[in-house]
Amino acid sequence: MSLSIHYWWNLFRLFLTTPSAQDWEDFYRAIPAGQIPWEPRQISPWIKSQLAAGYLKSPVLDVGCGFGVHSRWLADAGYQVTGVDLSAFAINRARESTGHRNNPEYQVVDVRSMPFDDRCFNTIIDRGTYHHQGRHKITYLRELRRVIQSGGHLILLAFSSRFPNPRRVTPRELEKNTHGLFKLEATGQEIHIQPDGLKIPLLTARLTAI
Repeated sequence: MSLSIHYWWNLFRLFLTTPSAQDWEDFYRAIPAGQIPWEPRQISPWIKSQLAAGYLKSPVLDVGCGFGVHSRWLADAGYQVTGVDLSAFAINRARESTGHRNNPEYQVVDVRSMPFDDRCFNTIIDRGTYHHQGRHKITYLRELRRVIQSGGHLILLAFSSRFPNPRRVTPRELEKNTHGLFKLEATGQEIHIQPDGLKIPLLTARLTAI
């Protein structure tokens, strides 16, 4: 089976179903690292801006960290970081990137049921995890609220409503789903450029744990 068939078949599963751990493993293993569409080549401008504005405080949880690009960047900036992902393959790749000033802790974790104490993080980074939760979004958000301190910030990026696919997220939906858990403080837009050059509009959001 050719690479292109692997690519489109796995991408189809990720967009039209709630991906399982095996789905993520299949995709990571089928596609060369440099062609994985969601792995960033540069640090998110939104996350950079939130750090500069003082909204990020240690310890930080990076959910759906993938190969650990943002986890390593934050650790190098002096933050205590835990990166988690459902894919063991992705976590192993993240762990291989050592030699930094501070290395994050990485764990294979189901983000809807995490092995962490209540309110043990001050900041959570979610770049592309929320929009893959399907009917489990509320369960996921409740779990995030469980592990974050009151007043802590959730820095989130998800497919924008400007992106025509089933995973797109609106500020209205995000505000509704986080009611009683987080307060939506700010939203905006960011463009992610895939390795194939496709530009993906992302909704950016900062939420504060109630």
